[in-house]
Amino acid sequence: SDLVVVNMSAEYTLHYWSIRARNWPTLVIAAYGGFPINWKRDTGADYYKVHSPFGQLPLLTGPDGFVLGQSMAIARFVARETKLQGDNAADFAKSEQLIEAAVEITTALGTAHSNPEKKVAMDKFFGETLPRYLAILEKLATGETLTGKVLAGDLTIFATLNVLSSLEADALKDYPKVKAFYDKLANDEKIKAVIEDETAGFYYTRQ
Repeated sequence: SDLVVVNMSAEYTLHYWSIRARNWPTLVIAAYGGFPINWKRDTGADYYKVHSPFGQLPLLTGPDGFVLGQSMAIARFVARETKLQGDNAADFAKSEQLIEAAVEITTALGTAHSNPEKKVAMDKFFGETLPRYLAILEKLATGETLTGKVLAGDLTIFATLNVLSSLEADALKDYPKVKAFYDKLANDEKIKAVIEDETAGFYYTRQ
């Protein structure tokens, strides 16, 4: 089968195409936190337009008729289940701050990617927009994390940077702390299984 099911015993199924996009933070958090999840890659519109709360993917389904839409709600649900949201209010807040920054970065990338002048817009994203965020993350970085621990926010930023690395391999070269943070997680055995999955295609492209 081309579904490459992660875990047949998993109670939860993530429905999303076989690409690295709005599913990526959830899959990275699930892998790091040890949350078994099936990734079903062939769910058709005839199913998700009816069964997904917002009529779109990603969609998470689970026991007792559980259904959840919205990519970051799914990521946060998995983070809560794996206790990766932070043990106290301060850690939770720092983690949430990073999740929102990752959403902003991904939104800006999507806007550039769909621009009719795609090459110019993508070059500007990597030349101006992304460096602004990386400079902020460089200041936030502490040791080999961004929050002081590995929380959902760290993992969501990592997942976002992992998608970006396919478009500009040396994007982190001027940000040594961010690069150390990224490399540490990229070499984590739990996460490697996700990011080295060659069956997961690339949605974003550059000219």
